[in-house]
Amino acid sequence: MCSFSFYLLRFSCFSFTVGSYKLSFREVLEIFYCKITGTPNPYGADVDSVLFIVRMPRILAAMIIGCALSAAGSAYQGLFRNPMVAPDILGASGGAGLGAAIGLFLSLNAAEVQLLSFFIWPRSGIGSYRHQFIC
Repeated sequence: MCSFSFYLLRFSCFSFTVGSYKLSFREVLEIFYCKITGTPNPYGADVDSVLFIVRMPRILAAMIIGCALSAAGSAYQGLFRNPMVAPDILGASGGAGLGAAIGLFLSLNAAEVQLLSFFIWPRSGIGSYRHQFIC
């Protein structure tokens, strides 16, 4: 557990330095120090906005999404008492794929395709669950 936390911290710090706007790790630390202490940033407002408006929310979102996916996988494993369980068991993958295919066929934009696949997959999962008991 400790090693996973170490790697999470290490890769998170590395992620602040990677991008089209190159920053060294020392610059990132200096910018954080200036932000915490309230001293003026020597690198300017552009670097400040890249770090705190673009990169930090993406890194935090990646961490939150990773936690949510691991919790969902753990819940699936606990529900079926199977360590090798996959989303295909309840038809979640097929239903989401069906919703995405319908959205692409109707020439919807990206947000609408995602919403359609999100609202279609539970219905197909319930249908496959009912089909399991009928057959």
